[in-house]
Amino acid sequence: MALSTPQSRTSVPTRLRGPAAPTPTRHKDTPHATPSRGNHTSVQAALDAAPSERDGGRYVIYVKRGVYRETVEVKKKKWNVMLVGDGMGATVISGRLNYVDGYSTFRTATVAVVGKGFIARDMTFQNTAGPAKHQAVALRCDSDLSVFYRCAFEGHQDTLYAHSLRQFYRDCNIAGTVDFVFGNAAAVFQNCHLLARAPLPGQKNSVTAQGRFNASMNSGFAFQFCNVSAHDDLLRAQVNQTDKAVATQTFLGRPWKAYSRVVFMQSYIGTVVRPEGWLAWDDNQSTLGTLYYERVAGAAVYVAGEVDDGGGESPWDGLECCGRHRSHQRGAGDYTAPSVMPPRPNKPPLPWSSSKFRYIRSSWRPLPFSITTSQLIRR
Repeated sequence: MALSTPQSRTSVPTRLRGPAAPTPTRHKDTPHATPSRGNHTSVQAALDAAPSERDGGRYVIYVKRGVYRETVEVKKKKWNVMLVGDGMGATVISGRLNYVDGYSTFRTATVAVVGKGFIARDMTFQNTAGPAKHQAVALRCDSDLSVFYRCAFEGHQDTLYAHSLRQFYRDCNIAGTVDFVFGNAAAVFQNCHLLARAPLPGQKNSVTAQGRFNASMNSGFAFQFCNVSAHDDLLRAQVNQTDKAVATQTFLGRPWKAYSRVVFMQSYIGTVVRPEGWLAWDDNQSTLGTLYYERVAGAAVYVAGEVDDGGGESPWDGLECCGRHRSHQRGAGDYTAPSVMPPRPNKPPLPWSSSKFRYIRSSWRPLPFSITTSQLIRR
């Protein structure tokens, strides 16, 4: 792999040595990476060489195809760093730290991102510990205004830890079992595939576990144009009619904390998801009146195998289903990336404001319903 900065900027290119690979196709608005071998032997070494507190333009590291078995941290002072790979499954950063082997969930991350303004594209972040090792994070993100574009996150329990601050995921694949998208970030997921895998016998899959613990917080997860389906390993188990497949139940989420906020809109919910949709965290039902979970309809959420028109009463006070009650009074645009992460004067442009990402912005079309950000902030 090679590291370089964009040719339009004045900083001196650096190269990162890695496995030999064909010369990648050059894309507009990304740096040209030469096929020669660089002078760094790991992703972490390249990140350590990046300038600290860089606030004028982005520092781009190109990672050639290959599997990099290491744990990586983008430290707090590494601002506006961008990792560019050769594609999902081609450029892979892989680790296997896990809870059973003595690490806290926070410390199990294969890749941990803290420096603000981080961007990754065309890469896979992986934790291969397996379901028997329980909590095993592929990526943990605490980077404000961070973006993940065409990235894959592979693991089982706790795959993607969207820990805090503002985050945007576009065209990503996220695979796991228990709480495989969790944390307390204000995160928007657009056009992503959420893939439920085969868990341990007796476990229940939950796509989300949002951790907002105070009513005054502005965090929550919003899923737009997404697809919730079964991963290949769960499908294989079902075809083989194993006990694991028969026992597996998959839910859209469960409330990790008292004020958990999750919204699915304009998304496809596959038959892998149980009709009731949501799961309580445990036998203690005290948080179910303060959470806010919603599937927004009006030709917005497509639930395979059933037609849910929002009739009947929700079993939880905080649950909204398919546009009942106040849904028609809210604006879905407030859940999208421009609302969560607005442009900043005299700062590097956010990805969706550049020509490279312009088509993302054009896909935010008028919606037949309305949602306000206040629904993520308070009920």
